[in-house]
Amino acid sequence: MELLTKEQLNQLTEEYASAIVDSMEMDDLVNFVYDSLMDRLGDMGQEDLLCEIEADFPELLEEFVAENLTSKE
Repeated sequence: MELLTKEQLNQLTEEYASAIVDSMEMDDLVNFVYDSLMDRLGDMGQEDLLCEIEADFPELLEEFVAENLTSKE
């Protein structure tokens, strides 16, 4: 097989990714997304992660701080 152009390789990659997704069950898709997110978020530094959480789900961060970091008397 001859080498593909960059555009052809991108198109083939997109079609392959779509075929993989189309063949997956919903539970498999959910697990894949969760694992992918955990990998990406796990690679982030604490400051970047906290900024992202604060931007997307500030209530989650507030609840976590209240439950875990507030001194209990």
